[in-house]
Amino acid sequence: GDHLPMHIIPEGERKNIWVVDGEDNGGLNDRHWVMPRHIAATMLNSWDRLMDGSLADFFGDLALPQLSTEAFFAYNLARSGENRLVRRLPPLAFVMCSNFHSRKNNDLSARTWEDSARLGNVNVRCQPGGPKYRHEFEHARVVASCKQDWPWTLSLVWNCWCSDNKDDVLHYMEYRLCIFAKAVASGWDGPLKIVDWVDETDGVQAIIIDPLVYINAWWLHFFDATSSESSLG
Repeated sequence: GDHLPMHIIPEGERKNIWVVDGEDNGGLNDRHWVMPRHIAATMLNSWDRLMDGSLADFFGDLALPQLSTEAFFAYNLARSGENRLVRRLPPLAFVMCSNFHSRKNNDLSARTWEDSARLGNVNVRCQPGGPKYRHEFEHARVVASCKQDWPWTLSLVWNCWCSDNKDDVLHYMEYRLCIFAKAVASGWDGPLKIVDWVDETDGVQAIIIDPLVYINAWWLHFFDATSSESSLG
């Protein structure tokens, strides 16, 4: 499907690291990123860190049974403190089934994509030219089928991606796009800006969309705005 255009992302969120939803595999999805230039050095320096030995110094004492690229990128961002910048994009693509090398040999005997399956922690069975991972394909297909040929809008983001199963995770920063999308899909037509706020007296975390709207982060699933004057507290 079409990539989400950056112009529909509220301006204050464009400085973040945009990562495709799903396929984290215990870390951070490494399929596709959109990020500002100043974060590129953190995200793209893994080969340099491998060659100078700093990668071994960092992970050597953790006694991990294995280290995937997804886990490495998650650790790397957490270490730099930039994991707070991770935001999610809807899935609109999938990895195709093939054998690029002998280090990870895929079983190419599947006759249809529905016959695709994992054969353990590493290997998979899939149909050549079809999706390598069935669930990744299914997620992308659901979003693309809903969107069809309509141009992306925040309302479409909500209807085609967020509304399915994201209500319970709206208090996580990673899914801020869904907060904006839900507001617009519910009728909000004011400025879109989120300000984090914590009540020091009782520790209640809240999110503010424009000074007119106060939303307790734990009650975002009750957000059902009817106009730009709607307010929940």
